[in-house]
Formats: sequence, C-alpha cells, structure tokens
Amino acid sequence: MELEQYINVVRGRYNELTDEELTLLEDASESPMGDVIRKLFGPEMSSLFGEEEQEQPISQPQPMANQMQSPPPMGDQMQGAGLGT
Repeated sequence: MELEQYINVVRGRYNELTDEELTLLEDASESPMGDVIRKLFGPEMSSLFGEEEQEQPISQPQPMANQMQSPPPMGDQMQGAGLGT
C-alpha cells in the first residue's frame, strides 16, 4: 500500500467518526496525548486533521536534547512493518 492510499484509508476512517468521537479527538489534540499522536503520525498525516506544519523560528536555537533526528520516509517505515509494496 502506497502512502497516498494509506492516507486515504485513514481519512475515510476519520470521516466516519461520530460527533462524540470527533469532540474527543479535538479535546485530545490540545493535550499531551495529542502531542504523542502528532509525533506518531508525523507531518505526512497532519493534512488529515487540517493542521499545517508549524515552523519554529530559526533565530531561536534549541538545546541538543530537544533536537530529533528525522525518521526514515514513511514508505520505508510502512514496508518495514509489512504494510508496503
């Protein structure tokens, strides 16, 4: 399954959520759990939920502990999990 196909599958699931589930998701998005979910889905999936990638100002350097290495491309991750072609 290609990344675009997977995004469409997740988008379909999102569109099938009940109003109550959407409210729970919205509430969770503003909590530490929402932060974890955003890290899990990554920027590839942020468009599903109407979120734009937020850029941090370049003028403010971050401590080394706060910098994360970029994960491998989503397609490689999905293939490693047996979901890709």
